[in-house]
Amino acid sequence: WRYLAGRFATRYKLPIAAAAAILVTLATGVVMVEQQRRMAVAEKARAEKHFASVRKLANTFMFEVHEEIVGLAGSLKAREMLIKTSLQYLDSLANEGDNDLALTAELAAAYAKVGNIQGMAGGPNLGMLSDSLANYEKGKALFIALGDYKSDDIGVQREHMMLRYALARAYAQNGDARWQENIAACVELAARVASLKGAGPRDRSNAPGMLAEQAHLNVILKGYSLEAEAQIDRAVSMLEVLLREFPDEREVQDKLATTYDRAATIFKDTRPMPKDLARALALRRKALALFGTLAKQYPDEQRYPRVLTDNQVGLAELLERAGIYAEADQANLLALKQLKGQAAIDPDNAGDLASMLRAHGQAVRIAYRQGNQEQAIRRAREGQAHFAATPVQLKKLLATRNDYSEVTTYLGLALMATAEQRGMAPDQQVTALREACGLLADSVAFVDEVATIIPGAGEWDDARERKAGLARCKAQMAMAGTR
Repeated sequence: WRYLAGRFATRYKLPIAAAAAILVTLATGVVMVEQQRRMAVAEKARAEKHFASVRKLANTFMFEVHEEIVGLAGSLKAREMLIKTSLQYLDSLANEGDNDLALTAELAAAYAKVGNIQGMAGGPNLGMLSDSLANYEKGKALFIALGDYKSDDIGVQREHMMLRYALARAYAQNGDARWQENIAACVELAARVASLKGAGPRDRSNAPGMLAEQAHLNVILKGYSLEAEAQIDRAVSMLEVLLREFPDEREVQDKLATTYDRAATIFKDTRPMPKDLARALALRRKALALFGTLAKQYPDEQRYPRVLTDNQVGLAELLERAGIYAEADQANLLALKQLKGQAAIDPDNAGDLASMLRAHGQAVRIAYRQGNQEQAIRRAREGQAHFAATPVQLKKLLATRNDYSEVTTYLGLALMATAEQRGMAPDQQVTALREACGLLADSVAFVDEVATIIPGAGEWDDARERKAGLARCKAQMAMAGTR
């Protein structure tokens, strides 16, 4: 066979050489492809490891580290930087990922957290309200895009519920009708979360808590209804039963205190009858007592001093409506002092600035009701100065404008009352009346604007007082001009 093979090789040198070359080339190619494959696998493994590491880092910042500092006074800027950096990482990963739904859920939660820091209604925020709404809407779109994915994941559904709640309040504070669809979605999500595996007392308390929020917003923005009253009564009853089951559960106590707060607001304005006012006062005192207990139990939680202050202002308002002016003034001035202290510690917090303006308006009204016009004017000037220093976006909100309108309304009424006093020089009287009429005209215009959003707002006692004050001011101005 060696001889035959030699003869064959001699006869077919060129074909055999070509075949050998091809064989060597193929073998070399196979080796090179295998090397490239191994390099690609290793590169993919490194990329996946990098992807997972960056994702873990972003989520650690966003959830674990953020939750550790969320209650610290003066932490807003640090929290914003932390969440924005996490969001940038997650955004970059989303561009690399291929329809990773788990990553989509994380991004949605991140957008919600950024929105909360920028402009969460009723909480510490930076007053960046337009940016806040934009990020809430991005988060909402991502949660909706998940479809049925994670529909039974209590963590994801809880995050979606809280985003919808924040979005509803953000729209409500500016009279935007989109609050309705979002609070309705929030109520539905709260009920779903409460029914999921792993739902605890906190989740069970959210279901009646969100019912209370829906009733509260309905009454404020659409007017009183028996349905809303029944809804808030049901929420209170459910939470009181739940607290008896879990008497030491912080989240249940917190939700019940908040619901007492919402119920007090509902009964404050809707039907100004003695029994409703008495009920509102009792509910407000319950909220204060429960929040006070929580503040003592959790002294490091920065939320409780703030809600206590807000409820203190609410108590002052109810006492003023009941004609208990001295106690009302004492409660309101205490709240105003506390708010100034909080603002000094956390000057970036637009939530404290908004609450302070509300307290200023309350202080002016109480002084006016007591007949102390000089004090009312002095307090109103302080409120005007505070409003002038308020961030521009915050000034545009319907809720903020309403609080400032309170300041200027009673400033106008107080100026008019001083102009009616004997002994004032004619030129001083005309100056005071001119400013008073201008302020009251703006106040009535604001009421008319609110009436286009909230049916019946133009017939509230407060609105009638403003209109009557403007008419009287114009009459006095006409009389002063004839002298």
